[in-house]
Amino acid sequence: MFDFIAAWERARAGDLEAREQVYGQVYTEAHRLAQARWSIDDTISPEQCRALIDKVGERVSGEHALEETLDFIAYAASVMRGVVADLAQTRRKLKKRRDFGELRLATELLPVEPAPDVEVLDHLIDQLQDLDPQARTVVELRLYADLDMNEIALALKQQPEPAERLWSEARTLLLEALGADDAG
Repeated sequence: MFDFIAAWERARAGDLEAREQVYGQVYTEAHRLAQARWSIDDTISPEQCRALIDKVGERVSGEHALEETLDFIAYAASVMRGVVADLAQTRRKLKKRRDFGELRLATELLPVEPAPDVEVLDHLIDQLQDLDPQARTVVELRLYADLDMNEIALALKQQPEPAERLWSEARTLLLEALGADDAG
């Protein structure tokens, strides 16, 4: 039987093989839950993503309270972003045969109409990675783990002000790229 907690600890210590095993477990469970949840819906929210992360944490860790650790939530937010992007891509491919719309992320954090297409947002977040990897992490934690700025600062092991600055800069770039009127 696979010991997720032991693999998680090895992955956190830098074991690449354990990291791949952990990713496989988290991705598989997150994808299964997300597919069941968003097979019909056209919009998702940060709150829904966080609820799935918590459920994944419960399922992969068994009786341990892994879903409550910021390290796991931060890791799972990145995985959840990939799961959501993969689901959006699958929906786009199936759209030709069925009546599917784009999968959109509806959140007041990015006030644009219509809500941002998940695939477009994923591409923009990838571009943030090139500018500042921590900015990408902050965006993932806000949009895919529904963390507030104090929780993000804790996850990044820094004071809230630098995390807030990263969020503000990244949010402005995202809003500008999405064509929002109030990007400033």
